[in-house]
Amino acid sequence: MQEFVPLEHFRRLASRWWVIVVAILLGALAGFIFHYLTPPQYEAVAIYLVQTDLEKMPILDIPRDQFVRVQDMAVSTTEAVIESPILLELVTAEAARQGIQVDAVSLIKNSTVERRLTFWYLRYRHADPQIAQATVEIWAAMAHESMLSLQASGNIAGYVMFGAPEFQPTPTEPVLYQRNHLMLAGMLAGAVVGIFLADVFPFRRPKAA
Repeated sequence: MQEFVPLEHFRRLASRWWVIVVAILLGALAGFIFHYLTPPQYEAVAIYLVQTDLEKMPILDIPRDQFVRVQDMAVSTTEAVIESPILLELVTAEAARQGIQVDAVSLIKNSTVERRLTFWYLRYRHADPQIAQATVEIWAAMAHESMLSLQASGNIAGYVMFGAPEFQPTPTEPVLYQRNHLMLAGMLAGAVVGIFLADVFPFRRPKAA
């Protein structure tokens, strides 16, 4: 088994530097082509403040661990309402009325719902920042109405307090598929591939004409 000598390994790579450079350039080109074929995605965000009113909550000497679980289950109805199939159909219908063509599948595919302590975030991505913003505003407002309606009908605990959604400004920078990020990622991937090729295969430096 041949012993690994760092200095010799470095010299071998240095003598084949052009292989690494070509791989980096090809990686950058691949990133640029991917950017050209894949439009960048802009993300619009709606934020809900969802809390529990302890004065209305029937505690009745519930153990603390069960109490916290009951709280979490009640607050988690937020996500269930936002992603409910019935609401998604209503959102697509309202969006279509406003000239925005979306469907329930694309809404779920291009969105995320996440919780941070007492805040819930609805994020929606689209190639057009204006459409992303308009869609998330329709969705969030209708979801809030649905939360209050379900609570009024007794389907959601009365001690859950759903705050009206607040919206972040219309996005101006894409969150996915930015050209510079893609090209940088391609360059890094190319560098790794180039180092591997330069180390494994016996390339010879092209002779000058």
